[in-house]
Amino acid sequence: MDFNETKKSYPAWVKDFAHKYRSRTISQYLLHGNINDYLRVGDGDATDYLLLRDFLSNELFKSANIVVFTTAVQVFGSRTAK
Repeated sequence: MDFNETKKSYPAWVKDFAHKYRSRTISQYLLHGNINDYLRVGDGDATDYLLLRDFLSNELFKSANIVVFTTAVQVFGSRTAK
């Protein structure tokens, strides 16, 4: 999918990310922050909100061999107070 040519409206960072991914200048990405947030797609009546992780795996990186999601809690563990 060409995110610059599509009729949907995407944030500028999505277009930049897609361009870098499609040009194969970078093979790995580390996106940090709230991956459980929503991404606004479209304008006006055609506006939709997608879960960021669903958008990344199902649209932006759908042709990728693997897409991994993790959280700091999964990596470093969590401690419970006793």
